[in-house]
Amino acid sequence: SLSLSLVSIKNTKDSKILHTNMSQAFVKYGVPMILLLVGGSLGLRELSKARIDLRDERQHRVSDDEVRRVTNASRPTTLEEELVRLQKNIDVNNWENKRIPR
Repeated sequence: SLSLSLVSIKNTKDSKILHTNMSQAFVKYGVPMILLLVGGSLGLRELSKARIDLRDERQHRVSDDEVRRVTNASRPTTLEEELVRLQKNIDVNNWENKRIPR
């Protein structure tokens, strides 16, 4: 019944009016919807990129104290030297087992 009504509409003069109304509906509702989706996607992408760039900038900032510590290092330390330095500070023969609360 639906296909018969569409065929009868195509055969009448009203088919041009129906076609015009359908194209006006697309312009009125479809085009703004597509623009909103594309614009929203592009806007969110730019906001996300700005947020990530700001976070990366904060993480890569180096304080003046850190710069002084790195530049004042006399020479690079090997793992063996670091082990010896730590062993001097720690007494492994005198220790006490301390329980932690559960």
